[in-house]
Amino acid sequence: MEEKKNVLRIEDGKVIKIFASHLDYITESRIYDKLEDTGLCPPLLYRGADTIEHAYAEGPLLFDELIKAVEDEQRLQHLFAVFIAWYGEFRRVAGCSLEHIDFRDFVLQGERLVCVDFEACKPDFIESDLVKLTAQMYLVPKPFSREAERVCRLFVRQAAQRFSLSPELFSSRMKAELARICGLLGIDHDAETAEAFSERLAELIKGSR
Repeated sequence: MEEKKNVLRIEDGKVIKIFASHLDYITESRIYDKLEDTGLCPPLLYRGADTIEHAYAEGPLLFDELIKAVEDEQRLQHLFAVFIAWYGEFRRVAGCSLEHIDFRDFVLQGERLVCVDFEACKPDFIESDLVKLTAQMYLVPKPFSREAERVCRLFVRQAAQRFSLSPELFSSRMKAELARICGLLGIDHDAETAEAFSERLAELIKGSR
């Protein structure tokens, strides 16, 4: 049976999201309650009948800004710092992981970020979210490349300096996440390279303590 998808549309300066799952609606609604007046998300305008409406977030996607800055280490460091500051505050206020996390869900507005997707939030380790983002950067747009690893290392080093990360948990989840994304995107999974990459990141985390 085909899985039902959310309906998303933009009109009159607002985003209207109609949820296929009532549970997802409840999850996202509760997160908006926690984040009210924090500036971490767009202002909530309406909710009811499995529908959430929030103000349209003007600005470039963080994903696009990272792609543009890939050769500019100083800019990358700044963008990662902005994200890590957002994420640290989100964890403090919401006390959970985003889970279905993607840099495309973040809008850059000057020196701050807003996130527009909270339906998959649940209790989990910080490593869960950070591994997903790191794996995405390692595989898109240039899978298993030295350039991708350079960018990942900049991100993980900053994250490890801000959060108390478990090298072992990060490494084990990274191996699993790389295999998952490769299967999802049809990328040839180089298990040996993935394992070596995961272990190098674990050593980086140890050295950042």
